[in-house]
Amino acid sequence: MEARKLISGVILPLAVLLLIASCAKKPYVAKEDEEIYGTWVNTSYGTTKDFFSQKRIYKPDGTLEEYGGMADIAHLAYKYTIIDKWTDSEGNIWYKLITEYGDKTYGSRPAYELRKISNSALTLEFVFSMDNYPTEIDPNHRYYFIYYRQ
Repeated sequence: MEARKLISGVILPLAVLLLIASCAKKPYVAKEDEEIYGTWVNTSYGTTKDFFSQKRIYKPDGTLEEYGGMADIAHLAYKYTIIDKWTDSEGNIWYKLITEYGDKTYGSRPAYELRKISNSALTLEFVFSMDNYPTEIDPNHRYYFIYYRQ
């Protein structure tokens, strides 16, 4: 009788937890040579979307620098974390990121971002939301952006 209680009260729940843990997706660990790293530009920004940067540099240390123009002086810097990465059937590379936007005056807030790097590795498109991860990259979305590898 005691053995049954032990099995049903301790061992069975422990086995269920181990099964769930083994099926859970492991967190993504960024590599030293992620495709997103580097400089991305779109010189039409700053005119059509006045407050968005023309140049973005993603660094392997998890920092993102934004430049209002093509000059070499960053006007904003943020921290980002790669949450997930996958490649679709067309060879496009997808990322889910969390980026901490904000500053000392207004505080920071996470943005949930879905990013796609084209299979040519020359185009970066993304959409972000302050509430949850976007489910698609929609060019008509209020916060849709496109950049090109420099």
